Amino acid sequence: MTGWPRWRVGAAAVASGAAVIWLEGGPVPALETHFSGALGLLSQFGAPVVHLPVLGAFLVPQIALSVPAGCWRPA
Repeated sequence: MTGWPRWRVGAAAVASGAAVIWLEGGPVPALETHFSGALGLLSQFGAPVVHLPVLGAFLVPQIALSVPAGCWRPA
């Protein structure tokens, strides 16, 4: 899709994933941010009233880790 060799796309995905993890402060904070929307919904399980998240609050935190992981597609 990109016209690049597989190794270059893979290296770019690994480098951008490492950059995101470094910017977030480590792997645990990066994963907490990535799953914050789902964790917010799960924390309301069993509550009498469920407050839906603001538009985009569920998927937007997932962009940082999903873009580097989704760059490479096996042929």
